[in-house]
Amino acid sequence: MKKISQLLTNNGYPQQEIDEVIRRRMDNYIRENPPEQQTSYITLYYKNTMSSAYKEDQTVVKKIIHNNVSPVNTDTKL
Repeated sequence: MKKISQLLTNNGYPQQEIDEVIRRRMDNYIRENPPEQQTSYITLYYKNTMSSAYKEDQTVVKKIIHNNVSPVNTDTKL
């Protein structure tokens, strides 16, 4: 902060204005809500053979995973 303030002062900006802008920015930063906890995702891959019924196979596999698999961490999604 001191380096930025000194650089702006050397470039002709008034010290009072620099201090005011820094104070406002710091206040806004402190008042911000804490960042929301990000949800992690687990991507599951499977190897399927191409056939005329691959869409049906894919739907069945998705249904099996959805009904029978759940992550240990509650913040994680499949």
